[in-house]
Amino acid sequence: MEELKKLLLQTDDEYLTGLSNKGTVKRAYKDLEQEEPEAVWEEEGAEVRLKEAVCRIRVPLGSSVCSCPSRSVCRHLIAAILYLKRELAEGEGTVR
Repeated sequence: MEELKKLLLQTDDEYLTGLSNKGTVKRAYKDLEQEEPEAVWEEEGAEVRLKEAVCRIRVPLGSSVCSCPSRSVCRHLIAAILYLKRELAEGEGTVR
């Protein structure tokens, strides 16, 4: 879990664009404005529940998975990563 937290704090938009694409990152930011995610930190990563999907965020971030039908790194995963990063940056590293 600590490795994931460290990685999340170092992650920037350029890295996320490399995982997906610029449009997906922009969409994830927009979606996150309308979301009230719930996160649970687990030993192997974090589970983030969004309105439309449940994401399991792991190290490396590219191995994270989403419950949506997308086969690639989707907007839900990017939104979940952005949410966890924001919560950690705000000092709320004990996300539910």
